[in-house]
Amino acid sequence: MKSALKKINSAIDRSLVFLELNLPAIFMICLFGGFVVAVCFRYLFTLPLAKVEEGYVIAFCWMALFSAPLATRDEEHLCFTILYDALPAKGKAVMDVVGKVILLILLIILIKPSWETVIFYGITKTSMLRMSYTYLYAPFMFYLLATIYHQMILVIRDIGIMLQVFCGEAPVLKKEGKL
Repeated sequence: MKSALKKINSAIDRSLVFLELNLPAIFMICLFGGFVVAVCFRYLFTLPLAKVEEGYVIAFCWMALFSAPLATRDEEHLCFTILYDALPAKGKAVMDVVGKVILLILLIILIKPSWETVIFYGITKTSMLRMSYTYLYAPFMFYLLATIYHQMILVIRDIGIMLQVFCGEAPVLKKEGKL
């Protein structure tokens, strides 16, 4: 049973690495290439290409939405820790768990309305590429689900750290400056 769970976890991790690292890199290449092509056509040939411009705007949106969960997983996002740094270890441990649980609950609540919005926008299309807005906004669902997955893992880890702190054991250091 454990080996099956490890295989599933490994498959999920490999998929997330592709979706959170490699796919945004591909979108970045498309964005940069489209930007160079648009600039060349606009200023060298005085021929603006609206479809290319719309394409690199879409590539930027997708790049941001596919890569954002990576910051959650690695806890590399911006944090305001003025009050957090003033707390003792027990307060930090509780604050970590409570904050992540609140965020997790809010993200789970967002699933249904986000899905309904993504589906609703299928009736409209982008002006130049004639692409359905459902495809344009669908990466938000990936962002939402991947962030929920990462938050669940972080909540489980932080509960373990909180139990260590309350039992008087030295907690495993998460990052410099944190527990």
